[in-house]
Amino acid sequence: MSKRKLSETERLERNAAARARYAVDRKKGAEPSKKWKAANAEQVKAASKAWRDAHPGRMAELSRAWHKNNAERSKASHKAWVAAHSKRVSEISMKWSSTNKERVKVATKAWREANKDKIKQDHKVWRDNLHKTLTGRDKPKRCDACKRVCSRIDYDHCHKSGLFRGWLCHSCNIALGGASNSPKVLRALADYLEAYKARPKVKGAQAKAQKAYAAKKAAQYAKVKAKKKGAKK
Repeated sequence: MSKRKLSETERLERNAAARARYAVDRKKGAEPSKKWKAANAEQVKAASKAWRDAHPGRMAELSRAWHKNNAERSKASHKAWVAAHSKRVSEISMKWSSTNKERVKVATKAWREANKDKIKQDHKVWRDNLHKTLTGRDKPKRCDACKRVCSRIDYDHCHKSGLFRGWLCHSCNIALGGASNSPKVLRALADYLEAYKARPKVKGAQAKAQKAYAAKKAAQYAKVKAKKKGAKK
């Protein structure tokens, strides 16, 4: 036997009575509604979906208000969902990025401009960790070649095989590059320096001219060095 459909007047009176009961005792007043919804779950679900489909703007407004008033719950719920659906999150992110390439490009550029120091530091940490893995040791403070303590120590590798050779100060690394990594050239340079030391010193006008020129070059170098130091400050 089907239930008789209520008239509009009867429906309004029923709703008014329900509101009155709810006003007196919220818990007790909500019980009939909860009981009816539990017994008519499919009907409630269909009606709820129909209302949402018919009022998308209102749904968005209610959603924003709820998230604003329940920020911590919203954040925790979102975090839990992301953790449980990492593959889905990745798919959504890739799809959005592919359809919003210009926005992604602009946002990435803006982020990089605002986080230059962070990018530089992150790259340094990444590079140091990589070098530690490749070499089996931390970057030393002393150069493996000249044994001097230097502020800049470079990862030196063979340009043919790509294999690690040692940790060199920047000066030694530049010297190797300038000599094309040739032991023959480096030995020839060492012999050249030894031969210079063994040569007799020049005298007279030639020595005087050389000293004057050396003093001029030293002054120019000091001026350039002071200018660079001032620019850094």
